[in-house]
Amino acid sequence: MSWVYMLRCRNGKLYTGFPGRPLRHRLAEHFSGRGGGYTPQNSPGRAAFGKKYRSHKAARNAENFIKNLF
Repeated sequence: MSWVYMLRCRNGKLYTGFPGRPLRHRLAEHFSGRGGGYTPQNSPGRAAFGKKYRSHKAARNAENFIKNLF
């Protein structure tokens, strides 16, 4: 199982991610200021969306689809 998640940052923008490790660990990194290149400068305010997918490939495709919407 794999996840796709979205965080609402304090600047009002959405961050979409696909964790390569357990979701709770990745979210902990974001909320502690250690996650990725975008969220340390744009503090995440809250989790906005999360969905579990049956496969790694399906989750990666969903993440790409969401990112291409904006």
